[in-house]
Amino acid sequence: MIQEIWNKLSKIDVNKHCEKKGQFTYLGWNFAISTIMEHYPNVNYDFLHYTDGNGMVKDYIVAPDGSVSVESIVTINEVTKKMWLAVTDFNNRAIKNPSCVDIANAKMRCLTKCIARILYLSRTRNTKT
Repeated sequence: MIQEIWNKLSKIDVNKHCEKKGQFTYLGWNFAISTIMEHYPNVNYDFLHYTDGNGMVKDYIVAPDGSVSVESIVTINEVTKKMWLAVTDFNNRAIKNPSCVDIANAKMRCLTKCIARILYLSRTRNTKT
């Protein structure tokens, strides 16, 4: 199953869909998701949820220093992969006590990273997703 996914997605050149922000090159989440959907319309993705010490369910994990990370999961056919990503600024530094916008952006970057890195969509080097 993974070989079929590799054979299909590894042929896609994503370089023309990347953009430079500061010192990093980004692959847009809308391109990553639409490309996966085009080739695998049955793809499922979600973000992992955690229950904190107060019983609240959250879609992020808070570290002792106040920084936050998120995790996504992608399933194509029978292949399921998970990826994590810290909530960071454009200099790739952890944001302590991030806003909901910072978390939402990190979730979409994490999903793109999961698609790109784990499911072989991206063939670019030094790409931050």
